[in-house]
Formats: sequence, structure tokens, C-alpha cells
Amino acid sequence: MPLGCLTSTIFPPSIAKMLKDKEEREKEDIKQSPHNNKSSFPFLFSHAADNKKVKILTPSSFLGQNCKRLINQKSMGRFGKAIKAVKDQTSIRLAKHGHKASLADLDVAILKATSHDENPPDEHLMVEILTLTTDSPLYVASCVNTISRRLSKTRNWIVALKTLMLVQRLLHDGGPAYEQEVFFATRRGTRLLNMSDFRDALKSSTWDYAAFVRAYALFLDEQLEYKMEGKKGIREFSQDLEQHEFMIQGRKGKHGSRSHDLDQQIEFEMQGRIGRHGSCSYVQEGGELTLSAAVTVPVREMTMDQLFARVNHLMQLLDRFLACRPAGGARIQRLVLLALYPVLIQSFQLYKDIVEIMGVLKDKFEMDDLNISHSVKVYGIFRRVSKQYEELDMFYYWCKTASNAKNAEYPEVDKISQKDLDAMDERVKEKSGVTN
Repeated sequence: MPLGCLTSTIFPPSIAKMLKDKEEREKEDIKQSPHNNKSSFPFLFSHAADNKKVKILTPSSFLGQNCKRLINQKSMGRFGKAIKAVKDQTSIRLAKHGHKASLADLDVAILKATSHDENPPDEHLMVEILTLTTDSPLYVASCVNTISRRLSKTRNWIVALKTLMLVQRLLHDGGPAYEQEVFFATRRGTRLLNMSDFRDALKSSTWDYAAFVRAYALFLDEQLEYKMEGKKGIREFSQDLEQHEFMIQGRKGKHGSRSHDLDQQIEFEMQGRIGRHGSCSYVQEGGELTLSAAVTVPVREMTMDQLFARVNHLMQLLDRFLACRPAGGARIQRLVLLALYPVLIQSFQLYKDIVEIMGVLKDKFEMDDLNISHSVKVYGIFRRVSKQYEELDMFYYWCKTASNAKNAEYPEVDKISQKDLDAMDERVKEKSGVTN
């Protein structure tokens, strides 16, 4: 395509004329050149056969074609954004007519908070969702069910990430009701924090973003499991939770949503459970609904089995955090960095918990209070943690360069030296020799 046809529409007339004249001069120079052959200027020719007419491709016309391609790409980008906006508006309209007013407001708030645009979830929408679900097991279950459907249907990394950011906020500020609802929903196979097979099917260039979504979900799942372990009464509510999930999914109405009668039935059933023996998230105690108490044992009073179980879980959680380090284009993506920030802050306490329990294990190891089996386990733990500390230090160094994490109060990572590991190895060998 001649440059003049394109430049006349995107450049002022004077510049367009200048570029067109330049194109004509270049063509004339090439025709008069003694080196006018395909071997001398292979990049200027396009042909189908040796005896066919040669098409001259000048630098100016090449630039014109690239300009046209760029314009088409931008147009497609705007068209894609328009399609995503239409999808969001359609989902919101369907949600408004799907339930009674209060549940419809909840679904609409969730859809707006997890829209396709790259802006983070709006704070006032987060607060609205938390307010609508306060002191209501029914609404908590409905909220989790809507979020689960959102994650199961989407193939867009932005929607998936914003939904997980909403889940993290609900787990942090929504209380134990959300913790139990999300915990059991995920373990029944619901698409909530189980995102290991997530792919962004729209673009091949979004692999790095989809990888962060998967790692982020795994961290949230591991963190939730760590919180839930040790709490009393978890298993006795599992059967109620399964029945509750069945009711929440329920029968579909004429337009694919729950009917008003079914909503009332669920609410009646949930209130009945609370009166009998507590709901799936609460226990009736003294006339008030409270979460079953958690068992907390000081680290220095734990048995060796308890210490090993806890440190293994902490190491697994640290591995999940280290896997959240973004790669490729995700390293500079604003939404990814915003999602990473609260996880980064939580890792500071995770590091302190590991330091505390490692100190207890080290004391027991040095005082020869352990048998050979336990000594070998402690040595293996120290070797694994030493590698994790190396990665953690590098991760923190990278985070300090990120624009939204420069001012965080990072802990000083106290690395385990190879000298200390060698000394522990010698002690284990000595114990093994004495035992034999």
C-alpha cells in the first residue's frame, strides 16, 4: 500500500506531501542504481517467482504498513475493552433480577468489585460486601457461592486476580464465618482457592499473569489451612457444611437463578440449625453465636511431634509465599503488585514464627535432648530452611525496588551459615556412632 494513502489520513497535508515525495525519490533511486537486483537488496523486494514482476518495498512504504498495523492493534484493543465492559454490565443486570433485593445487592457488589478493568477492587464495594454479610451465615454462604461461580467461569486473569483479592480481604476482615465457609468449600473441590489449572485462554502473552494467579491462590489456601488447624469442632461441622452447600447451590429458577421461595427456605433452615446446635460457622454459647475456640499451645511447651507438624506447615507456607514472586511482565503490572503487597506484609510475621520455632529446635538439639531420629529430622529442617532464607532474602531485595513496597519494614533475614550446618551434621554423626 503506498504511503500517501495512509499518511494523508493521519498526518497534516504538508508532512504527508513530504513523505510521499520521499517515497517517489527512493523508488527512482533504486531503479537507476547499478545494484538493482534481489541479491544486493533482499529486504526491498517481494516476489512469488523469478520471472514474475518484482514489487518494490521501500523503507517509507514499509513504515506506512507498520503504522497501519499499529492502528489496527489499538483498534482491536479498544474493541476488546468494550466487549469486556458489556460482559460486566450484562452480568450485573442478570444479578439484579436473580434474587430478592438484599442478595441481589450482594451479587452486584461482587460483580462490580471483580470487573474486567485493571483497576483494583473499589474499597467502598469491599465495605459494602462486608456490611451485607455481617452476622448472617446465609449471606456469607451466598457470597462465597457467588465468588466460586465467578472463579469457575472466568478465563480472564484480571477477573480471577481481583476475585482472589476480594477473598483475601473477606478472610482478613470477615471473621471466622468466612474462614470456615471458604475452607470447606475449597476442600470439597469447589473452584475457590483451588486454581492450580487456571489458564488465561484469551491471550498467549498472559502466561506470567496466570502463573501469579495460581501461586497467589495456593498461598491463600495454605494460609487458611494453617489458621484452621488446631481449632476445635471443625470436623463436627463438615457434614452440616456439605448439606448447606447443597442448599445454596439449590434448584435453579426459570432464568437460571434461585427463586425467592428457595431463598426463604434456605434462610429458615439456617436459622433452625443455629437454634439446634450452631450453624456451620458458629456455635450457640450463652445465647450468642461464637466460633469454636482455638487451641493455642506455647511453642516451648509443644511436644516434638507438635513442633515438627507446625514447622513443616510453616515451611510449606513460606514455599507458597516464595512462589508468589512475579515473573516476566507481571513484575511491573500494577494490579499484581497491589495484590502482592498484603501477602508481603504477612510474610514478615511468618518469618518471625519460623525464627521462633527454629530457636526452640536448636536449643533442644544442642542440649542433646533428642534421640537420633529426632536429631536427623531437625538437621533436615535446618538444611531446608537455610535454602528458603536465601530465596527469601533475594525476594525481599526485589520487593524493596518495587514502587509500592519500598517503605515496608522488612525484617533482617538471619541466614543459616554452612558452618552451622556442618556442625549439626557432625553432631548427628557422633550420635549415630554412639547409638551403633
